Amino acid sequence: MIVFCGAFSDKAQKIMLKIQFKIGLLPSVVIFAIFTAVLIILCALTDLWIIMLFELMVVFTISLVAASPYLERKKTLRLSLPKKVVIDSGFISAVWENGEMQKPISDVKKIMKMDGCYHIILRGPKLQDVFCEAACMTEGSVEEFERLFQGKIEEQK
Repeated sequence: MIVFCGAFSDKAQKIMLKIQFKIGLLPSVVIFAIFTAVLIILCALTDLWIIMLFELMVVFTISLVAASPYLERKKTLRLSLPKKVVIDSGFISAVWENGEMQKPISDVKKIMKMDGCYHIILRGPKLQDVFCEAACMTEGSVEEFERLFQGKIEEQK
């Protein structure tokens, strides 16, 4: 049995904010590109280039959406960092403030290892991915964890 439970360090919190920023950035860029293309086509067809001023609102809105993990730091961390993670009997269970999840270990797609933290990415529909910090491990060992997920762990910098 492997259990992660406890308060996350400042370093782990910064890593989680970075992950959440990257998750929000991709949809923001896609929406920005689509909206910009529509505005350019509309301006070209109507010769009303003043409409491009709406692009400033789009840029501002997309920037706010992408930066929201940093703007709402406490809420983001409270909702995205699990209170407890248990890996036992072929299952991985996690409890967050707003829900819980239990999935078979076979649903683990990959694990991103970053400065003593593990971002467990799952396959299929899920509540969210699981984030653990080695310093929060209360049962088991890091070696046991890495042996269990051998071949799925990717080192990140």
